[in-house]
Amino acid sequence: MTPVIPRVHVVPDYNKGFVYHWDVRPDFEDPGPWQFLVQAAETPSGDWLDISPVLTNVFAYRASGPLRMNKSFVLYFRVLMRTPNGIYESVVVSPYGDLDRREFLLGRDIMRVEVLHHRKLGGVEIDVWSTSNWGPRCDCRDPVTGHVRDSKCPKCLGTGYNPPYHGPFRVWGAFSTDSQHQTGFNESGDGVTERKAFTIDLVASVPMKKNDVVKDVRSGKMYHVDSVAVKTEIRRVPLLQQCTVMEAATTDPVYSVEDRNG
Repeated sequence: MTPVIPRVHVVPDYNKGFVYHWDVRPDFEDPGPWQFLVQAAETPSGDWLDISPVLTNVFAYRASGPLRMNKSFVLYFRVLMRTPNGIYESVVVSPYGDLDRREFLLGRDIMRVEVLHHRKLGGVEIDVWSTSNWGPRCDCRDPVTGHVRDSKCPKCLGTGYNPPYHGPFRVWGAFSTDSQHQTGFNESGDGVTERKAFTIDLVASVPMKKNDVVKDVRSGKMYHVDSVAVKTEIRRVPLLQQCTVMEAATTDPVYSVEDRNG
Protein backbone atom coordinates (compact mmCIF):
# COMPACT_ATOMS: atom_id res chain seq x y z
CA MET A 1 0.00 0.00 0.00
CA THR A 2 1.20 3.52 -0.79
CA PRO A 3 2.68 5.27 2.29
CA VAL A 4 0.61 8.04 3.85
CA ILE A 5 3.42 10.46 2.94
CA PRO A 6 4.58 9.05 -0.40
CA ARG A 7 6.92 11.90 -1.39
CA VAL A 8 9.37 14.16 0.43
CA HIS A 9 11.19 16.71 -1.71
CA VAL A 10 14.52 18.26 -0.72
CA VAL A 11 15.34 21.40 -2.71
CA PRO A 12 18.04 24.07 -2.42
CA ASP A 13 17.45 27.15 -0.31
CA TYR A 14 19.18 30.32 -1.45
CA ASN A 15 20.10 31.28 2.11
CA LYS A 16 20.05 28.43 4.61
CA GLY A 17 20.75 25.23 2.80
CA PHE A 18 17.66 23.03 2.55
CA VAL A 19 13.91 23.36 2.05
CA TYR A 20 11.67 20.35 2.60
CA HIS A 21 8.15 19.93 1.28
CA TRP A 22 5.95 16.87 1.13
CA ASP A 23 2.70 15.36 -0.07
CA VAL A 24 0.07 13.35 1.77
CA ARG A 25 -1.92 10.66 -0.02
CA PRO A 26 -5.12 12.35 -1.30
CA ASP A 27 -7.40 9.55 -0.04
CA PHE A 28 -6.06 9.73 3.54
CA GLU A 29 -8.95 10.73 5.82
CA ASP A 30 -7.74 10.89 9.44
CA PRO A 31 -9.31 13.80 11.35
CA GLY A 32 -7.24 16.89 12.06
CA PRO A 33 -5.14 18.44 13.27
CA TRP A 34 -2.30 16.96 11.27
CA GLN A 35 1.12 17.59 12.80
CA PHE A 36 4.49 17.06 11.10
CA LEU A 37 8.13 16.82 12.17
CA VAL A 38 11.08 16.91 9.78
CA GLN A 39 13.79 14.52 10.98
CA ALA A 40 17.39 13.81 9.98
CA ALA A 41 19.78 10.90 10.56
CA GLU A 42 23.27 9.88 9.45
CA THR A 43 22.03 6.55 8.07
CA PRO A 44 18.76 5.60 6.33
CA SER A 45 17.74 3.54 9.38
CA GLY A 46 18.26 6.23 12.09
CA ASP A 47 18.86 7.44 14.81
CA TRP A 48 16.37 10.17 13.94
CA LEU A 49 16.75 13.73 15.24
CA ASP A 50 14.01 16.37 15.02
CA ILE A 51 15.23 19.35 13.01
CA SER A 52 11.92 21.23 12.86
CA PRO A 53 9.38 22.35 15.42
CA VAL A 54 5.95 20.74 15.36
CA LEU A 55 4.27 21.93 12.15
CA THR A 56 0.46 21.94 12.10
CA ASN A 57 -1.23 21.80 8.70
CA VAL A 58 1.99 22.97 7.03
CA PHE A 59 3.42 21.43 3.87
CA ALA A 60 6.94 22.87 3.82
CA TYR A 61 9.81 23.72 6.15
CA ARG A 62 12.91 25.84 5.69
CA ALA A 63 15.84 24.89 7.93
CA SER A 64 16.73 27.57 10.49
CA GLY A 65 20.49 27.17 10.08
CA PRO A 66 23.34 24.82 9.15
CA LEU A 67 22.84 21.17 10.06
CA ARG A 68 25.40 19.01 11.83
CA MET A 69 26.67 16.40 9.37
CA ASN A 70 29.02 13.43 9.54
CA LYS A 71 32.47 13.42 7.91
CA SER A 72 30.97 12.50 4.55
CA PHE A 73 28.60 15.50 4.68
CA VAL A 74 25.65 13.15 4.31
CA LEU A 75 22.31 13.18 6.08
CA TYR A 76 19.06 11.39 5.34
CA PHE A 77 15.63 12.89 5.91
CA ARG A 78 12.07 11.84 6.60
CA VAL A 79 8.83 13.43 7.78
CA LEU A 80 6.92 12.09 10.78
CA MET A 81 3.17 12.74 10.88
CA ARG A 82 0.87 12.63 13.90
CA THR A 83 -2.94 12.67 13.83
CA PRO A 84 -5.51 11.83 16.51
CA ASN A 85 -5.58 8.32 15.01
CA GLY A 86 -1.90 7.46 14.81
CA ILE A 87 1.71 8.15 13.79
CA TYR A 88 2.94 7.76 10.21
CA GLU A 89 6.45 7.80 8.71
CA SER A 90 7.33 9.07 5.25
CA VAL A 91 9.72 7.46 2.84
CA VAL A 92 13.39 8.22 3.57
CA VAL A 93 15.12 10.56 1.10
CA SER A 94 18.76 11.19 0.33
CA PRO A 95 20.39 14.48 1.35
CA TYR A 96 20.25 16.26 -1.99
CA GLY A 97 17.04 14.85 -3.38
CA ASP A 98 17.32 14.15 -7.10
CA LEU A 99 20.60 16.07 -7.42
CA ASP A 100 24.18 15.27 -6.50
CA ARG A 101 26.04 17.57 -4.14
CA ARG A 102 27.69 19.66 -6.88
CA GLU A 103 24.40 20.20 -8.71
CA PHE A 104 22.65 21.02 -5.44
CA LEU A 105 25.21 23.70 -4.55
CA LEU A 106 25.06 25.09 -8.10
CA GLY A 107 21.28 25.31 -7.88
CA ARG A 108 21.47 27.06 -4.53
CA ASP A 109 23.86 29.65 -5.95
CA ILE A 110 21.56 30.32 -8.92
CA MET A 111 18.73 30.97 -6.45
CA ARG A 112 20.96 33.16 -4.27
CA VAL A 113 21.84 35.42 -7.22
CA GLU A 114 18.16 35.70 -8.18
CA VAL A 115 17.10 36.69 -4.66
CA LEU A 116 19.93 39.21 -4.42
CA HIS A 117 18.67 40.75 -7.65
CA HIS A 118 15.14 40.97 -6.21
CA ARG A 119 16.29 42.47 -2.93
CA LYS A 120 18.43 45.15 -4.58
CA LEU A 121 16.38 45.97 -7.68
CA GLY A 122 12.70 46.32 -6.90
CA GLY A 123 11.61 42.93 -5.63
CA VAL A 124 9.25 42.52 -2.68
CA GLU A 125 8.66 39.96 0.02
CA ILE A 126 5.65 37.78 -0.70
CA ASP A 127 3.79 35.14 1.27
CA VAL A 128 2.78 31.99 -0.59
CA TRP A 129 -0.12 29.69 0.31
CA SER A 130 -0.47 26.38 -1.50
CA THR A 131 -4.07 25.43 -2.18
CA SER A 132 -4.93 22.16 -0.46
CA ASN A 133 -5.17 18.97 -2.47
CA TRP A 134 -4.77 16.89 0.68
CA GLY A 135 -5.65 17.33 4.34
CA PRO A 136 -8.63 16.87 6.65
CA ARG A 137 -11.76 16.89 4.49
CA CYS A 138 -14.39 19.57 4.97
CA ASP A 139 -17.86 18.49 6.09
CA CYS A 140 -19.34 20.34 3.10
CA ARG A 141 -18.35 17.38 0.89
CA ASP A 142 -21.04 15.01 -0.28
CA PRO A 143 -20.65 11.87 1.87
CA VAL A 144 -21.29 9.58 -1.12
CA THR A 145 -19.52 11.25 -4.05
CA GLY A 146 -16.96 13.31 -2.13
CA HIS A 147 -17.78 16.35 -4.26
CA VAL A 148 -17.84 19.84 -2.74
CA ARG A 149 -21.46 20.93 -2.28
CA ASP A 150 -20.77 24.59 -1.50
CA SER A 151 -18.23 26.46 -3.65
CA LYS A 152 -18.39 29.35 -1.16
CA CYS A 153 -18.07 27.24 1.99
CA PRO A 154 -16.70 29.49 4.77
CA LYS A 155 -14.54 26.66 6.13
CA CYS A 156 -12.81 25.35 3.01
CA LEU A 157 -13.41 28.22 0.55
CA GLY A 158 -14.52 25.68 -2.03
CA THR A 159 -11.35 23.55 -1.92
CA GLY A 160 -12.99 20.66 -0.03
CA TYR A 161 -10.22 20.65 2.57
CA ASN A 162 -9.93 22.34 5.95
CA PRO A 163 -7.67 24.29 6.13
CA PRO A 164 -8.11 25.35 2.50
CA TYR A 165 -4.46 26.43 2.10
CA HIS A 166 -1.08 25.38 3.50
CA GLY A 167 1.32 28.14 4.48
CA PRO A 168 2.41 30.83 4.50
CA PHE A 169 5.90 30.44 3.08
CA ARG A 170 7.82 33.72 2.66
CA VAL A 171 10.04 34.32 -0.38
CA TRP A 172 11.25 37.24 -2.49
CA GLY A 173 9.64 37.96 -5.84
CA ALA A 174 9.59 40.58 -8.58
CA PHE A 175 6.27 41.76 -10.05
CA SER A 176 6.04 42.78 -13.69
CA THR A 177 5.92 46.53 -14.16
CA ASP A 178 3.07 46.37 -16.69
CA SER A 179 -0.24 44.81 -15.73
CA GLN A 180 -2.81 43.33 -18.08
CA HIS A 181 -6.49 44.10 -17.57
CA GLN A 182 -9.10 41.37 -17.93
CA THR A 183 -12.85 41.80 -17.70
CA GLY A 184 -15.52 39.36 -16.60
CA PHE A 185 -18.83 39.07 -14.81
CA ASN A 186 -18.96 39.93 -11.12
CA GLU A 187 -19.99 37.41 -8.47
CA SER A 188 -23.68 38.22 -8.74
CA GLY A 189 -23.60 37.95 -12.54
CA ASP A 190 -25.39 41.26 -13.06
CA GLY A 191 -22.41 43.38 -14.02
CA VAL A 192 -18.86 43.44 -15.37
CA THR A 193 -15.72 43.76 -13.29
CA GLU A 194 -12.13 44.40 -14.29
CA ARG A 195 -9.18 42.54 -12.80
CA LYS A 196 -5.44 43.08 -13.14
CA ALA A 197 -3.06 40.30 -14.16
CA PHE A 198 0.65 40.35 -13.34
CA THR A 199 3.63 38.05 -13.66
CA ILE A 200 5.88 37.33 -10.67
CA ASP A 201 9.41 35.97 -10.94
CA LEU A 202 10.51 34.03 -7.85
CA VAL A 203 12.71 31.18 -6.74
CA ALA A 204 11.18 27.72 -6.64
CA SER A 205 11.88 26.88 -3.00
CA VAL A 206 8.22 25.89 -3.01
CA PRO A 207 7.03 25.05 -6.53
CA MET A 208 3.81 26.93 -7.30
CA LYS A 209 0.68 25.62 -9.01
CA LYS A 210 -2.61 26.95 -10.35
CA ASN A 211 -5.00 28.33 -7.69
CA ASP A 212 -2.27 28.94 -5.12
CA VAL A 213 -2.46 32.30 -3.34
CA VAL A 214 0.17 35.04 -3.16
CA LYS A 215 0.23 38.05 -0.84
CA ASP A 216 2.34 41.14 -1.40
CA VAL A 217 3.55 41.64 2.18
CA ARG A 218 4.13 45.37 1.80
CA SER A 219 0.82 46.32 0.19
CA GLY A 220 -1.34 43.54 1.66
CA LYS A 221 -2.85 42.77 -1.76
CA MET A 222 -3.78 39.15 -2.52
CA TYR A 223 -3.48 37.32 -5.84
CA HIS A 224 -4.67 34.01 -7.29
CA VAL A 225 -2.14 32.03 -9.33
CA ASP A 226 -3.44 31.38 -12.83
CA SER A 227 -0.47 29.59 -14.42
CA VAL A 228 3.16 28.69 -13.66
CA ALA A 229 6.17 28.35 -15.95
CA VAL A 230 9.57 26.98 -14.90
CA LYS A 231 12.34 29.35 -16.01
CA THR A 232 15.42 27.42 -14.81
CA GLU A 233 15.84 23.83 -13.68
CA ILE A 234 18.50 21.19 -13.09
CA ARG A 235 17.53 17.58 -13.82
CA ARG A 236 13.84 18.53 -13.67
CA VAL A 237 14.27 20.18 -10.26
CA PRO A 238 12.79 23.71 -10.59
CA LEU A 239 15.03 26.57 -9.42
CA LEU A 240 13.37 29.69 -10.85
CA GLN A 241 9.71 30.06 -11.79
CA GLN A 242 7.32 32.66 -13.17
CA CYS A 243 3.70 32.86 -12.06
CA THR A 244 0.87 34.65 -13.80
CA VAL A 245 -1.45 35.95 -11.10
CA MET A 246 -4.82 37.71 -10.96
CA GLU A 247 -5.44 40.38 -8.36
CA ALA A 248 -8.19 39.29 -5.95
CA ALA A 249 -11.15 41.58 -5.33
CA THR A 250 -11.12 43.19 -1.89
CA THR A 251 -14.29 41.22 -1.08
CA ASP A 252 -12.64 37.89 -1.99
CA PRO A 253 -12.73 35.46 0.98
CA VAL A 254 -9.08 34.67 0.32
CA TYR A 255 -8.26 37.81 2.33
CA SER A 256 -9.18 35.80 5.42
CA VAL A 257 -6.75 32.97 4.64
CA GLU A 258 -4.43 33.95 7.47
CA ASP A 259 -7.27 33.64 9.98
CA ARG A 260 -8.46 30.30 8.61
CA ASN A 261 -5.11 28.54 8.41
CA GLY A 262 -4.27 26.18 11.25
